[in-house]
Amino acid sequence: MPNTGLCTTGINFTGGEVLGNREDLFEILNYTKSLCIPFRLNTNSWWSREKNLIVGGLVFPSPLDLVQYLKSIGLGQFAFSYDERIVNSDLSNNLIESIKLCEIKRVGYQVIFTGVNPEKISGIVDNLRRAVGYYLYYLVPVWNEMVDIGGCTQGNKSYDWQSNDAPCGDKGFYHPAYLHVSPDGKIRTCMYAIGSANVGNITEKRFSDLINEFPNNEINRCFSNPVKKQTIFDRFVKPYLPKYRPIIHECTRNAVLVRTVEMRSLDIEPNKSDIYTQIGTELGLIQDRSPKTGKWLRDTFTSNE
Repeated sequence: MPNTGLCTTGINFTGGEVLGNREDLFEILNYTKSLCIPFRLNTNSWWSREKNLIVGGLVFPSPLDLVQYLKSIGLGQFAFSYDERIVNSDLSNNLIESIKLCEIKRVGYQVIFTGVNPEKISGIVDNLRRAVGYYLYYLVPVWNEMVDIGGCTQGNKSYDWQSNDAPCGDKGFYHPAYLHVSPDGKIRTCMYAIGSANVGNITEKRFSDLINEFPNNEINRCFSNPVKKQTIFDRFVKPYLPKYRPIIHECTRNAVLVRTVEMRSLDIEPNKSDIYTQIGTELGLIQDRSPKTGKWLRDTFTSNE
């Protein structure tokens, strides 16, 4: 692995369900291990109560066997999501069982809270501990920049406690702690830039080559230079902001900028209107207004992929 300083902590495999029907999953994970890079897996824990699991073309008699195998090939930690859908649902039982498995096999895990006030998190963790029946030795604290911004936008009171500033200070695009690899091979440096491949795609190029090319990446240069970033935003994004509902959170603006730069680079003569319509649709920013109030019918930006 070249000593570029790009990936200081590890790679995060996310997007869709990582432990789903992907035949080359373990090939990718073993290659990551060969580069001596720890990795984290985002999962909804669907597998935690199943038997004779088929994952990545392999059969595992029990979920415990799957966790042990992942640990043996370099898994650094799991990431489990927690939001309002978890409460009083079967998803809650899956989460509890996956935590038990991690504690038994001594594998680190994080619980990523989406749209949950920090004041409530300690109580939720206490409830999880009681449900699991163990002290949560392997629960790993979540950095602020890894918390899902979710619908942190105007009019959504459940996110009022969150700052509208990008918690990483923009460094997620030029000096990230994690790389995020989607099941389709897209690599991005920020969990909020949905659909982005600002590092590249491992189905098209060798991972090591993509890393070596990153210092000269257009988005890297854009975000590492505040003046250039603002200039590009003012030129290519700002004129089209009226097409979107109000963008409040800095991470949302960053995601729009990244997708804009990427999509413009794919076409010598891009259709600007089509680009912004596609981006707005992907990010949930183009919404109808209520005919009675004139307000946006939905004003939440969801960053789950």
